[in-house]
Amino acid sequence: MTNLIRVVLLCSLLSPFAGRAQQVTEGAVKIGKVEKAGYIAVSKYSADEVEDVIAKKLTTAGVTNPKKKSKFYTYKDISWPAISPNKIDLCYKVQKKKHRSTIYFVVSKGYDNYVTTASDGITSSNINGFLTSIDGLVLHNQEVARKEAEVKEMNDKVEQEKKDVQKAQNDKDKKAKELEDLKQKG
Repeated sequence: MTNLIRVVLLCSLLSPFAGRAQQVTEGAVKIGKVEKAGYIAVSKYSADEVEDVIAKKLTTAGVTNPKKKSKFYTYKDISWPAISPNKIDLCYKVQKKKHRSTIYFVVSKGYDNYVTTASDGITSSNINGFLTSIDGLVLHNQEVARKEAEVKEMNDKVEQEKKDVQKAQNDKDKKAKELEDLKQKG
């Protein structure tokens, strides 16, 4: 019985991490023909869902209008306080690999000063946190979409029932008029 309690407690403690990206590693990311220091994350979700999450996070932070360069979305001299209190340059791409997505994420403080754990531990930690939260955000978006679909379905049912009630009321009114007409003829 004690082992069962331990397993249940362990599962409940680890469950908040279940929706997170499986792994984030620091390494060389090839942009065009040049390798740059960056981060590589693997997500269990589709590239479209992952790109949508990243785009929404950037838009929420007021970062818009990327340029596409060597298949990477590129932002120059942006403010993204969730990642860094200073202005940064950001390049990222999401690539489909087998049944997963791989995220390539490169952040620079300008002049080819790429963020790594050794160069800027705080910004690196923020990047890691963001990348590991992507699967949880995709899962949340899926749950929201599922609930929106349920609400839409219920609204459609309510509308259909309103139409059915109106039709029944119209039929009742028609029958009442027919009855009144029959009474007046007789």
